[in-house]
Amino acid sequence: MRLLLCGLALSVATQAPSQTPLDRLISAKRIGSIQLGMTLGEARKAAPAAAFNRRSDGDGAALVEITIAPRVSITAWAEEDDPEAPIDWSKRIRSLETFSAAFRTADGARPGARVSELTRLYGPTRTIDTTEMESREYITFARHPERLRFRLDETRRAILSISVSSF
Repeated sequence: MRLLLCGLALSVATQAPSQTPLDRLISAKRIGSIQLGMTLGEARKAAPAAAFNRRSDGDGAALVEITIAPRVSITAWAEEDDPEAPIDWSKRIRSLETFSAAFRTADGARPGARVSELTRLYGPTRTIDTTEMESREYITFARHPERLRFRLDETRRAILSISVSSF
């Protein structure tokens, strides 16, 4: 887009509303700039402005919360054993999950999206699976994107999180 301002022509880069910046894109191998298979140390270099903090989930898994901005974060699991231990920067990331609506797939799927939106993208629901330990529910669609996992919220009407993993 070109603007005329006080007799000066300025070029302004615009982004179509449907496009997602690369640092907020979810794909089969990455969420934003964090990629499966990189070490936690490499992830720290890939997102130098992010805060990396230890956390755990209800199963007691040792996780790393990568906070990029307020309410914009990624949770990484790198096969660490002790949620009380300092982060082992040499460990390789095996799975990533985000609850942040700032991240989207190229198709537009995002945490917070209604299931009806994803049905339009990927076809009807094929299955809803419930985990044994924490009763988390995951939905699969007829044309489900490879390696993406969509976790349902408690209402079963919206996506709570999107995850990718190397297993």
